[in-house]
Amino acid sequence: MSNYQPTSGLGWIDFSDSDKQKVLKVLELLKPEGTVDELGVGVVRNSMSDAMFPGITTIMTRAKYYFIVPRILHSYLRLKHKPDSVKEYLRSQENEIMNELIKKYYDENTLSEERIIGHDIGLENMGLHKSRYKELQRKPSSIYWNGIRTYGIYKGQLSLANFLYAIEKKKTTKFDSGYRADEGDTSDDRDSKHDGYFPFYLPDYNDNWRKNLNISLT
Repeated sequence: MSNYQPTSGLGWIDFSDSDKQKVLKVLELLKPEGTVDELGVGVVRNSMSDAMFPGITTIMTRAKYYFIVPRILHSYLRLKHKPDSVKEYLRSQENEIMNELIKKYYDENTLSEERIIGHDIGLENMGLHKSRYKELQRKPSSIYWNGIRTYGIYKGQLSLANFLYAIEKKKTTKFDSGYRADEGDTSDDRDSKHDGYFPFYLPDYNDNWRKNLNISLT
């Protein structure tokens, strides 16, 4: 039996600018209410937060994500035959890890304590076939990248978007990846034992880091 569900849409033809504006005003009323920072207090708040608690935001949940995200990107750079674009690879890996962690801690009856990003979506996915999995919209990479950069886990200064763009263009040299050497740094990088350049400081460079992955910072 087909699961097809018909969809409907709303459209109109306007013959004058005044009619168009009337319809747009009606549609505007249907939008959910938002918060307007008319006094600009949010800018001051954000500046104070960055100064007092650099690299930390209220939507962060577990420190392990500071290393999960760089490990995903490091693994991509280590691949001899890269199957996807780095953006697609990062997207798919973050979704896979979310589902793996949700299942792991659900089976251990400790899920509610672990504060895994994507908690609700992961629970929904447990009852679905993989082809119907829902995707995590706000991923750890977007939440934690500023902290990863602030704390020097990523050696450069590029934004996440620019860093991914540099990789896509195969700009993996120190300069193009946003690398800035420390003062007095005349030696090779900490990860120079690997072929090529890898722009992250990690506790180790184990290629099997996904095996028995957990959310604890160990």
